[in-house]
Amino acid sequence: MPGSHAEQPPALGISSCLLGEDVRYDGGNKGDAYVIETLSQHLRFISICPETAVGMGVPRPPIQLVSREQGVRAVGVHLPELDVTADLVNFGKSKGYAAGTLCGYIFKSRSPSCGLQDTPVLTEKGTSAGSGIYTRQILAACPYLPVIDESSLADPGTRDNFLERVFVMARWHRLLSGPHSLEHMRAFHDAHELQLSAHHADMHHKLSRFLNVLREPLPGDAEFAYLDSFMSALEKADHKNSRSRILSMALARLGGLLGRNEYQELQNAAAAEAVSWNDLMLHIKSLAQRYGLESLSSQSCMNPSPGETALRFS
Repeated sequence: MPGSHAEQPPALGISSCLLGEDVRYDGGNKGDAYVIETLSQHLRFISICPETAVGMGVPRPPIQLVSREQGVRAVGVHLPELDVTADLVNFGKSKGYAAGTLCGYIFKSRSPSCGLQDTPVLTEKGTSAGSGIYTRQILAACPYLPVIDESSLADPGTRDNFLERVFVMARWHRLLSGPHSLEHMRAFHDAHELQLSAHHADMHHKLSRFLNVLREPLPGDAEFAYLDSFMSALEKADHKNSRSRILSMALARLGGLLGRNEYQELQNAAAAEAVSWNDLMLHIKSLAQRYGLESLSSQSCMNPSPGETALRFS
């Protein structure tokens, strides 16, 4: 599944305030420089502000999450009688199905509507943390969707893992843009063999067996079951270890075919910190093509899209 310059940038949902839109309760925004100046050059954002979408207006009374007998509620900070829980739940459910066509989602941390996992929740015993009301609906509808908040984007390892999964989702959506078939699923699986094995070798074997016993027509839940397990597995290892494993597996496949000088050259390139990961993969791909190893040269990690190259491998 080679990358192509004709490919559309991956589409991601994002909290509108992170794009610098003045939609917060106080009329301001939380524009994030990395999102605006870097990610937006290579990703396509679908801007969503649940609170304005349900008609709360700008500016508006601030809300907070409070745990009550009937569950967590989104109520006014200064107006306890204001309860917008049902509005946010219904809006989240209405967006849940559409979120399945996205490649990822960037949420606003600590937001009562959009927080991912650190939104304060007032309880009788103090304060706990949880997800925003809207976010809960998106996560329930699309548990396999790569998600992150802007605070986690600041961590290089967490950011890279998120972006890796975003570009995998982009390839998955391209796969399913036409007729769904077992052949296409197997092609996707084969193209991600090194990537998946580097993160979770047991899951690669498990999903290989899963695909081997499938028959057409595909059961209704087959694609969801495969994708959910695949995407969960990609979260298992940090990017440095997974890249080391990819390199080791690629070298093992080439080792018996390369001459002594070629193998030494490849090892030197792998050890050189000055060589980018993208250049190293291109070098391995050229060797794989030279020796007719199509199963290696067609691996997703050796055929990144321009956006993935810019955001992860440059």
